Amino acid sequence: MPSTAELANRVAELAMRIHRRSRQEDRVHGITGARFAVLDRLASSGSLSLTDLAQAEAVSAATMTRIVDGLAEGKLVRRERFALDGRVVRIVPTTFGRTLVAGSRNRRLRWLESLLASLDEADRAVIERGVEILANATEDGVRATI
Repeated sequence: MPSTAELANRVAELAMRIHRRSRQEDRVHGITGARFAVLDRLASSGSLSLTDLAQAEAVSAATMTRIVDGLAEGKLVRRERFALDGRVVRIVPTTFGRTLVAGSRNRRLRWLESLLASLDEADRAVIERGVEILANATEDGVRATI
């Protein structure tokens, strides 16, 4: 049986490989990973200020401005003045941007479904149990410290 550190490393590496492979599904649109991550966040949240986006993605405001500019050029987001405070600008995904994100999510899920479907029932049951255990551990507040 591997040590906890070895198991943690294997889980982390696998999660990264799955994430990288699933992100390949997003490249069909020619959008960089950083831009897609921001668009995905906006599609989930509805709208955010540039400052909130920069903090959420752990980048500088200048970097986020460049990312948002690229998304706006592609008609994937628009800037709107916040109704309660006209000085605040919110970044809002367009219908086209939301549609693109939904399509990419569906492609990623179909890829993962096909991967899981290629496994036999016993292996899928083991994976299901592992996912349940990890989900429960994180929901109970168990966090890895770095």
